[in-house]
Amino acid sequence: MLLSRELSLIGSKTDRLIDLLKKLDATTYLSGPSADSYLDKQAFREHGIRLEYKSYEYLEYPQLWGDFEGAVTVLDLIANCGPDAKNYIQSQTPNKVVVEFGLS
Repeated sequence: MLLSRELSLIGSKTDRLIDLLKKLDATTYLSGPSADSYLDKQAFREHGIRLEYKSYEYLEYPQLWGDFEGAVTVLDLIANCGPDAKNYIQSQTPNKVVVEFGLS
């Protein structure tokens, strides 16, 4: 584990993120889909870094009170299902690939 300041990152916004990914030899960046409004996808293409947006399609699991509420943290899943949480944690749909591997 290290602090990002230890990497002497340059740039701002997406350029700074790309600098971080390159310094860590990352080939893929997984983000939430709301980042689509501000990430520079062309920068990922230029540096050959795959960009994916996380899919959040999970199975319903038993909750203690009322109807199922999916817009909660993973702590709710763990508290309600304990060791069985591992059976519900994988999204039912694949992540959305926005930028594929390789330079273009």
